[in-house]
Amino acid sequence: MKTQNEIQSWKMWSKQCCLFPGQFATIILLILIYVPFSLLLVVIVPYFIQALNSNPTDISWSQLLGNQLALIISPLVKDTSFQQGISLSFQEKYFAFFFFFFALIYSITNYLSDSLLRDYGEKIAKHYRFLIAKKYLSYTFYSAIHVNPGLLSAMVGEDIREAQQSFTRLLSSLFKDGLTCIIYLGWLILLDVQLFFLLLAILIPAAIVLRITGKILKKLSREGLEFESELLSSLLERMRGWQTIQVFQAVEFEIKKFDHINSKIYNVWRRATRARALGTPLVEWLGIIAGCFIFVTALRRISDGLLSSHILIAFMVTVGFLSDKLNRMANQLNSSRKGTDSLHRILRFLQAKAPSRCSQPLSLETNFTLKSIVLDNVGIGYQTNNPLNTNINMSIKPGDFIAIVGPSGVGKSTLMKTLLGLQKTLQGHIFLNGVIMDENSLDRISSSIGFIPQDPFLFTGTIWENIVYPQKPSWENKETQKEILNALALGQLNKNPQDDIQGLSGGEKQRLMFARLFFHKPKLIFIDEGTSALDLANEQKVLENVKTILHEAAIIAIAHRPFVKSMATQIVDLSKFK
Repeated sequence: MKTQNEIQSWKMWSKQCCLFPGQFATIILLILIYVPFSLLLVVIVPYFIQALNSNPTDISWSQLLGNQLALIISPLVKDTSFQQGISLSFQEKYFAFFFFFFALIYSITNYLSDSLLRDYGEKIAKHYRFLIAKKYLSYTFYSAIHVNPGLLSAMVGEDIREAQQSFTRLLSSLFKDGLTCIIYLGWLILLDVQLFFLLLAILIPAAIVLRITGKILKKLSREGLEFESELLSSLLERMRGWQTIQVFQAVEFEIKKFDHINSKIYNVWRRATRARALGTPLVEWLGIIAGCFIFVTALRRISDGLLSSHILIAFMVTVGFLSDKLNRMANQLNSSRKGTDSLHRILRFLQAKAPSRCSQPLSLETNFTLKSIVLDNVGIGYQTNNPLNTNINMSIKPGDFIAIVGPSGVGKSTLMKTLLGLQKTLQGHIFLNGVIMDENSLDRISSSIGFIPQDPFLFTGTIWENIVYPQKPSWENKETQKEILNALALGQLNKNPQDDIQGLSGGEKQRLMFARLFFHKPKLIFIDEGTSALDLANEQKVLENVKTILHEAAIIAIAHRPFVKSMATQIVDLSKFK
């Protein structure tokens, strides 16, 4: 089962490479250029070390590249000045240039590949943030309220960041460091087969240690992320209920609950840290043991004339480079466990089958004319076997002002959500202009619907930007400015439209929502206690303006305050239906 999960994880990561194929191909090309120049530097560095510790002299191909490669190169340079090797004069004139050239290409390709890798990761993060927001905002109301807010916040924040960093680490490890390690291993075999197998005998236990450590870290990482999501969700709930917590003096109780989850997170990550801390020194000690065995064996062979000191230095330098790459790969792969779990969680959310408001693009009706809305034996609620209200019958025409009244729990807000298409009827039908109304039909006439909730929906920005929402007209348009100023006046909000919304009181925010109505002039208006924060004078002026200016619209309002009821042409008491 675990093996199957790992295969699925690799498939999941490999699919990320296809998101931006052009950039991915460029990264691979740069890595393919980087790797051979990395090997050339490994070949040149031992020569410099040897030259600095002895008298400069001509160097043979076997001393520089080992006996195996010397046999391959010798026929290629036969009857040339390089037949016996590289002369001292050539070294003095050109080796510094070649070293500088190789180092320059190595540095440039390394920088460009790393830069493009990070950019690729950021594009992946942007891509998934967009997909998560798009999916969540397309949910029906009923589906949206069942999404864990802590989980959603963690996905958009930490999970995407972890996935982005893990993808960069994996790509760097598997393609860049992995390919370089393969080249280095091949180079070690060509230098000396006996020393290579001695090294391999030590590296196999190190790989086993890394494998076990990786499995432990993956399990602990998954547990840690689950606990962190639980903690974040708990904190968000406490933020919403902060006043209640203060009133009931429940701070100490909540702190204890928080500390319980916090302790679980601490214990999981402490165990993960111990596993990581134990695995790293074990690998390092195995590497030291390997180096000692290789050194002792090599000295004996040098004394017997079976091995050149040049080859030993080249072998040890390559092992040093290889150890650094392997250690980096191990750390990056272990660090990617958390990112793997994060990406799994994101993909599960995106692939979940949840009802969405509209699966196909809709053509908006810009010239919609409201004729009638008829509720025919409508039942509302969340559960078919336990409706809030049933057999609701009413008719709404242009110019009507419907006040919905009734005690708490009778279904006033639920009826409004049903009329807005946020949730379906449990029984009966709602007819819009004689046709059964559904989510798609409401979406098509969305530009003709106005909605004022009790808690105003405003976003960071200027007053005029909130008035024209969701349109994006230019402020430079004089006609638009005139309409905005008129809407503010009708909404009884004496503010500069270019001011920021920060600092507006609750009543001013509600008046801003009414200014939005006067700007858009919708044909169908829903008001869910939208005057609850207004004083009586402002409430009267605003509602009178609504009834006068928007007299052709049908208005449905949840009414608790007397003046709203006095404005109504029809009062619907839901307690009678219940």
